[in-house]
Amino acid sequence: MRSRLTLLVCAGSIGVLLTAPLGASSLQKLRFTATFVAPTHSPTAGSPWKYAIYVRNLPDGNPIQASAKRFVLLNGRKIDTVGWNKFRGVYRQNYVWPRVDRGKALVFRVEVTGPGGVWKKSYPIRVQ
Repeated sequence: MRSRLTLLVCAGSIGVLLTAPLGASSLQKLRFTATFVAPTHSPTAGSPWKYAIYVRNLPDGNPIQASAKRFVLLNGRKIDTVGWNKFRGVYRQNYVWPRVDRGKALVFRVEVTGPGGVWKKSYPIRVQ
């Protein structure tokens, strides 16, 4: 009797876990596409490194308004906040890599917020 009761309680718990509603973030679907474009993964320190972020809505591909946060990471930690800007369609910018970053394995992190959520891109960098 005791083992049957334990089995029923366990089965009931599993049923609750399987049918519990997911959090809002789990159900969100991005209603846009984003693209990050840069000329190289090995920019030269002290020189402008040009990059662009493009956003379009789905499914028709029209430019939309979004915001982009950009960071530089070293071993997963932020060492520079490049910026946080609103834009429509395309955002172009230059970034000058400091000379102290030469030879380091860095990540240029882009987070674009638009309809339905946040799109994230981690772009590996080794400054020359």
